[in-house]
Amino acid sequence: MSAIALRGIDALIFDCDGTLVDSEEPGLEVLHALALEEGVVLSLAQARQRFRGVRMAECVAWIAAQCPDRPARF
Repeated sequence: MSAIALRGIDALIFDCDGTLVDSEEPGLEVLHALALEEGVVLSLAQARQRFRGVRMAECVAWIAAQCPDRPARF
């Protein structure tokens, strides 16, 4: 970005996830809700334990694997 484009900007903040905003907990809650919608029975605590720190694609694949008779919607 050129100096001209930056004129008037006093600060620029870069956030690595977890520094200012931690999106993992809301993401875990969404994965838990998705699992429940698909008929996978697990508590929020179990979802946190299973999915925390795991890539989203792996989490969704795990949920899909628990529903082998469901149409491929994932």
